[in-house]
Amino acid sequence: MASKSASSDKFSNRAIATITLSAANTLTFSQIQFGIGLFQGIALILHRLEIYPARASMVEFTGAGDSLVFGLVTSTRITALTAADPSVLALQEKAVMGAYLGVIDSPLVADFQHLPEGGILVAANPIFLAMNTVSFVNPASATAVLRFTYKTLADADYLELLQSQMPANF
Repeated sequence: MASKSASSDKFSNRAIATITLSAANTLTFSQIQFGIGLFQGIALILHRLEIYPARASMVEFTGAGDSLVFGLVTSTRITALTAADPSVLALQEKAVMGAYLGVIDSPLVADFQHLPEGGILVAANPIFLAMNTVSFVNPASATAVLRFTYKTLADADYLELLQSQMPANF
């Protein structure tokens, strides 16, 4: 973990988290804990998100209309995982359109390394994995790997970042 005196990490960090739907086709959230207090002024620069759906979940793709949507979000107040919601940081979807061919690429990857500063700046807390399915029989599960660096911000900059992610602003 970065200290308050450090401006940012020198090396990339990795966090691994899992999520299992509470029931099939139900939007479910799982909080990722980084061990950083809300007001420590330490943010994350998210470089890459890799999503590994469980094999048992992938076999649920059996026909047209089946889909799995996975996101990284800052609020559990959302009712649907869409790119139009400001609390959705990253979004990946796999869907069967037409005849099912039996091949699903894994992992699903959201790569932010090409952005300025090598990623997207987000407050370390709160961050949640979110997942939903359509036309699945069983609850899906997945593992996410986040690749990031810590960045210490000045108090005013960190407060502005927190305010931009507060649900009241959406």
